[in-house]
Amino acid sequence: ALKTLASQVNQLGGNVVLRGLVNGSFKETAEKIKDLQQEVIIDPTLFEEYQVKVVPTFILRNEKGDQDHLKGNVSLEYALEQ
Repeated sequence: ALKTLASQVNQLGGNVVLRGLVNGSFKETAEKIKDLQQEVIIDPTLFEEYQVKVVPTFILRNEKGDQDHLKGNVSLEYALEQ
């Protein structure tokens, strides 16, 4: 599911953000990201900034800085429609 979601998000110019490393390991994280075959950002500060407590969380921002949040295991299409 993550591989499909990451592909869809990247196609639309968005970013998949991870909070941290898989099991605290750079090597394991690199292997998982390689398996996704998609660009992924690791940035725990974004989780704090947007107060993300549950994943997946979809965040849509506009140029003005306004944001919409949607939480739950839903498709990207559904999240964008909402």
